[in-house]
Amino acid sequence: MTPYWNATTFRTGGVTSMSLYRFFVMIACGMALQVLPAMAGPVEALLPGEWYEVPNSNVSAINPCPANNCNYSGAPGQKSVILAWSGGAYDTKRDRLILWGGGHGDYGGNEIYGFDVNTLKWIMLTKPSTNIADGEVYPDGRPSSRHTYGGLLYLANVDKLWASNGSVWENGGCSTGTWMYDFSASPPESGWARQTDYPGDAKCGAVSAYDPATGLVWFNGKAGLQTFNPANMSSPWVQRNQEGSVPLYMSGAIDVKRQKLVMIGGGYAFIHDISQSGTVARQNLAALGATEIESANAPGLAYDPVSDRIVAWNGGASIYTLNMDTLVWERRAPASSNTVTPPQVTAAGGTFGRFQYMPFYNAFIAVNATSENVYIYRLSAGTGSPPPQRPGKPTVTVR
Repeated sequence: MTPYWNATTFRTGGVTSMSLYRFFVMIACGMALQVLPAMAGPVEALLPGEWYEVPNSNVSAINPCPANNCNYSGAPGQKSVILAWSGGAYDTKRDRLILWGGGHGDYGGNEIYGFDVNTLKWIMLTKPSTNIADGEVYPDGRPSSRHTYGGLLYLANVDKLWASNGSVWENGGCSTGTWMYDFSASPPESGWARQTDYPGDAKCGAVSAYDPATGLVWFNGKAGLQTFNPANMSSPWVQRNQEGSVPLYMSGAIDVKRQKLVMIGGGYAFIHDISQSGTVARQNLAALGATEIESANAPGLAYDPVSDRIVAWNGGASIYTLNMDTLVWERRAPASSNTVTPPQVTAAGGTFGRFQYMPFYNAFIAVNATSENVYIYRLSAGTGSPPPQRPGKPTVTVR
C-alpha cells in the first residue's frame, strides 16, 4: 500500500499512527521555540546606566477619595502618602514597592499601596479606615496614618511589612508604636497586628534597615541603636548602644557581605560593624570622593550585591556608589544611551525608603510623588538573584 499524508493521520503500510504524526509536529515546534528569541520587558531590556519611566504609573490614579472630601482626606489629600515625610519598602517575594504614609494634619488614610513590577501597575492592597480618630490606633483596630520617615521595612524572613515610630494622625504626636502587616491576611484589612512597642522615648523620625542575613531589624530611635527580632515575639527588642538618636533626615542600608550598617543624610554619615555581638559602636563614616550626597536630606539608600556597592540617589539621573573597601563615593552620570531623567526630589524630608534595590531584576525602583511616574534604573549588567521562595520562570521541554 502506498503511504500518504492526511490532515489528521499518517498511514504507512496500512498502519495508522497519530502519535508519529504528533512527534513530527512537536519536533517542528521545538525547532521554532529554539529559533525565536526570549521576549524581554522594558525592565529587563535596560542597559547599565539607563533609567526607564513607567508610563501611566501615577499612584494618584487609584486615589480612594479623588474629590478630597472624605473624613480621612486631610487638607492635602492622598498626595501626602508620599509628600508628608513618608517612606516605603520593597516586597522581594512579590516584587512590589510598598507605600504607607500620611499622618499628622496631612492625611488620615491608612491604606497600603503596592507597585507591582511584574505588571507595572499600582494596586491598593488595603482600603482606608473610614472611622478615624486621633492617636496610635483607629477604632477598627488598625494603625492610624502617620509620617513613616525611615521606619518602614519589608521583613523577608516572616513575609511582613514592619513599621515603627512616626508622627500620627491627627495631633502629630510622636509614636513608639510598632506594627507588622501580614500580606496573606483575608480580608486584607485584617492583616495588621501591633507588636511590642519601641522601648524608648518617642521620636517621630527614625532610621531603620533590614538585614536579610540575620532577619534582624536595625533601628535607631531616640534611645539609640536597637535590634528588633521578629522571630522572638516575647522579647523582640535588644539595646545595641546608648549613643542616642541620629539626626532626623537620614537613611540607612546594610552591606550584607561585610555586615556594615551605613547611615547618611542631612550632612551626617555613620557606619556600624553589626557583625559583632553586644554593643555596636557608632563611628563616623569618613568617606572620600563625591561626599555631597551625604548632605542630601534622607536620600534613597540601598545595597546592591551584584555591583557590591552602597547606592544612593537624590533625584535626577545621576546616582552615587560607595565602595565599602575604600570608603570612596563615586558620582555616576547616566549612560550616553540614557534618554530619561527623573525629577528632582520635592517630597518633604527626602526620599527615605522609596528608592529600593530589586534583587530579581538587578535594578532599582524609585518614586517621589503621587503625581509622578515610577522610575527604574539599572546600575550593572546581570540577571540578579531571585529569592528562594520566588517560583522560577516556566520552561518548555520537547520529548
